[in-house]
Amino acid sequence: MKIILIVFSLFSLAFGGDGYRSNGRPKRSHLFEMIDTSKYVILKFHKGGDYYFGKDAKPDTLSAEDIAKIEDLIGKRISEYNRAEKDSAISITKRIRKKNHDPNFTWTGDFIKNPSKYYKQLIPIINIKGEKEVWVNCFCSADGKPYWKKNIVLVMDGGSCYFNLKINLTTGTVYDFMVNGVA
Repeated sequence: MKIILIVFSLFSLAFGGDGYRSNGRPKRSHLFEMIDTSKYVILKFHKGGDYYFGKDAKPDTLSAEDIAKIEDLIGKRISEYNRAEKDSAISITKRIRKKNHDPNFTWTGDFIKNPSKYYKQLIPIINIKGEKEVWVNCFCSADGKPYWKKNIVLVMDGGSCYFNLKINLTTGTVYDFMVNGVA
């Protein structure tokens, strides 16, 4: 019996018992334990004051499971963005090299690195269909922004240090993804 228990324990550990999926990403149940909650703030939706959702939206709250799902969906969307940014960087590099006859020019792109380390402002709502949605505002540093836990951080430019998006937690869809431009 002890041998069966040991074999079962080793099998569980080898095949995901450590909290990670086979692709190396954390399992959702363990993901929240890895999130630095000091980098999150949940701001209340104010009708008429927030332009992120329509006037029919109602304020809501977020659970630990919701935040884990938000992190997972952000990670997937950032992977898509970075793949497109890589393709764009290759295309721009080729075009500029040809146009300017400069074989040394390289456009490096504006990738988002480590989105889990960004500060995040979350505004959760229930939409007119009864679905839970959240607007997520992300920025790479809170330095010089002591108000970030009470007021929305809005900046012009800043590149990939600033991005925001909306997530429908009910349907698992991400939309209105926007990365700030570079001046």
